[in-house]
Amino acid sequence: MLTFLLKKLIGAAGLLLVVSFLTFFVLHLIPGDAAQIKLGIDGSAEAVEAVQKELGLDRPWLLRYTDWLVQLLQGNLGQSQIYGQSVGALIADRLPLTAALMLLTMGISVAVAIPLGVWSAVKQNGWTDRLSRTVMQLGLAVPPFWVGIVLIFLFALYIPILPPGGTVSVQEGGLAVFLKSLLLPALSLSFVEIAILLRMVRVSMLQTLQQDSMRFARSKGLTAARLYLRYGLRNALIAPVTLIGMQISGLLGGVIVIEEVFALPGLGRLLLIAVQQRDIILLEGITVFITCVVIIVNLSVDLLYKRLDPRIELV
Repeated sequence: MLTFLLKKLIGAAGLLLVVSFLTFFVLHLIPGDAAQIKLGIDGSAEAVEAVQKELGLDRPWLLRYTDWLVQLLQGNLGQSQIYGQSVGALIADRLPLTAALMLLTMGISVAVAIPLGVWSAVKQNGWTDRLSRTVMQLGLAVPPFWVGIVLIFLFALYIPILPPGGTVSVQEGGLAVFLKSLLLPALSLSFVEIAILLRMVRVSMLQTLQQDSMRFARSKGLTAARLYLRYGLRNALIAPVTLIGMQISGLLGGVIVIEEVFALPGLGRLLLIAVQQRDIILLEGITVFITCVVIIVNLSVDLLYKRLDPRIELV
């Protein structure tokens, strides 16, 4: 186990270095910089040059990257060129909203997809199975932002029971109001996640039900709940667990569009602002943070494999 963790940490360090370098390099190639965007089209060349010097943009990009990397090794993500604040503080301020949105999305997805996937496999070719396949086809065909627009029209305009956008903090409105403001964005994101996870659970469960171990357990006269949930679902969960880890990582990209659609001041919207404003330091900090989250999620999934099936060797 220790060797496995050491290999993962070395690989993670290399991945962070590559991702941060490519991010810095690609943004350097895009025309314009934070100084030009900050002053706008009316800014004189002298003013732009002064702001570039103030922000350190007049220095070679490789030297700026090296300085940022040294700060990162000291635990400092740098200072945003647009906001003038610590990148770490900006991420910490926006992260709770994005984390809550992702947790609510995955909670809805797991709560719907796993029971429906198990039931559709047990009742193969029945009405539940046909319903599941319809949900899969719709979820894979429709983009989340379109689902979000439809949900806003239905439940914020036509039947006004949910807010169309924005959010109220837990301190201001309480937990119920906060979750209510995230319900439409979470449903928009979970629509496609349910379809993907549902398909994996159904296929994995169908394969598990055909194994000899399940036939033996069935011959012992076990109840349906014990047979399908304790024996069938546990053996069928390895592949879906992998998918859930990938979905959590993918949601970090999906929230960018959804937070913009619903005007949510989360981490995804902050990332979009960093790109629009050419705030390289802010973008670097968010990118490194997201990469770390993805690495932690993947490591957690690997460790969960061992918990679900002790026969699996971690290498």
